[in-house]
Amino acid sequence: MDKGAVIVGIDVSKDRLDVHVLPTDEAFAVARDGEGLSELVARLKALSPGLVAVEATGGFETTTAAAVDSTLLLGLEKRMVVVGIRMSLHFSGKWPWQQPPQPMTCVLA
Repeated sequence: MDKGAVIVGIDVSKDRLDVHVLPTDEAFAVARDGEGLSELVARLKALSPGLVAVEATGGFETTTAAAVDSTLLLGLEKRMVVVGIRMSLHFSGKWPWQQPPQPMTCVLA
């Protein structure tokens, strides 16, 4: 599989990060603390994604984005974006009023 084809979405909350990997549909969660970020960085290095999208959540995304950015600096063609909830919902095509309430998913369509 082309490494550039790997896309990672990270849903950020106060205490944890929910991570989804495409095209493998792998999903995992890590704590939003030093140990969790270290685990996330190690897994991202192994995946070597072409794109990482981090959901913006009231400032909680800053440490996650910094950790991801430091991981991706090794590959010049890698990209990271921080997206707001409206943008991520737009790309997934799922709007809150079109479905029952549920936790925000970090899957990028």
